Amino acid sequence: MNMKKGTIYLFLTIILTMMSCTSMKVVEYNIKNAPNIALSDTTPIVLLYNVSKISVQENQTVLHIQDSVAQYIYAAISDRLNTSESPCIVKEYIVDSPSSQLITKNMIEEYSPSENNIIALNKVSINPYYRSGTIDEDWHFVDLFVPTEIQLSIARPNYDTIVLYSCVDTLVFNGAGYTREEAINSLPSQYECINKLVPNIAKVASAQFMPSSENFVRLYFVSGNRMMRKADKFWREGKYDEASFIWEYLYENKRSKKFQARTSANLAMYEEIKHNFDKSLMWARISFALHSRKKSVYDPEIAYLSDYIQQLRLDLREQQERTRNNIYRFE
Repeated sequence: MNMKKGTIYLFLTIILTMMSCTSMKVVEYNIKNAPNIALSDTTPIVLLYNVSKISVQENQTVLHIQDSVAQYIYAAISDRLNTSESPCIVKEYIVDSPSSQLITKNMIEEYSPSENNIIALNKVSINPYYRSGTIDEDWHFVDLFVPTEIQLSIARPNYDTIVLYSCVDTLVFNGAGYTREEAINSLPSQYECINKLVPNIAKVASAQFMPSSENFVRLYFVSGNRMMRKADKFWREGKYDEASFIWEYLYENKRSKKFQARTSANLAMYEEIKHNFDKSLMWARISFALHSRKKSVYDPEIAYLSDYIQQLRLDLREQQERTRNNIYRFE
């Protein structure tokens, strides 16, 4: 997520202090996300290093990458597994003759029994490039883009097919100076670039087969209405679906624009939890429009909803980009 979680809580606290209103409160909650590829949690995970040669764009001298980077990525994936919320036994092997090809059943039997989970790192591709320009003709800036792609294959107990997927992540580093050379020299060192690149791509890859969790801080609307109190009780008990049914009923059946504005804001939060960012954005926009009819544009609720809409737009775009570009699965 592109959310500034470290500052949004302070922002919401200031809003509530300004309003001194008991109809709103800040809520913070943690949502666990199930992985896209379910591994057996009762058998060990075997990591295979199967990278024959790291792929680097031809005639590219921006960032000299050694084959050891692939080994760092392999180690980072292993570290994430070993420190996951569900501790698991991780076994590591380096293929005798790495081929960068999809692992086969014969390869699996060679390194591990078929009842284990097998994850093979097959490919690492890094294609860095510059984009440069000037400001006021005498101040040069250079952006170093480092797109990185890794390919993994996964074999699981009781599954006949082997999953092959690729993950893409791009880091951008910025430099500036009075000349283009000075701007390039101001860029982070190769060591710093690799130190950021490795954990980032390992996180993108492992998120596909490891459960993750996320913290949310949001404004939450309550009232003395009997049904709103009941919805609030459900929400505090973690019964989010039940609370959402009540909010949607109130939105559709109450004529009060205030009720509709509050319930639609709460529904936006509910859909965000479900990672339905398109629906969440729709409800946030409805709430913003309803609040705007009755309140000043400088009202704290309007400010919060305006910021919330921008956050959701970024989250939706990120979700769409990840679905379209970053994860390719073949079974």
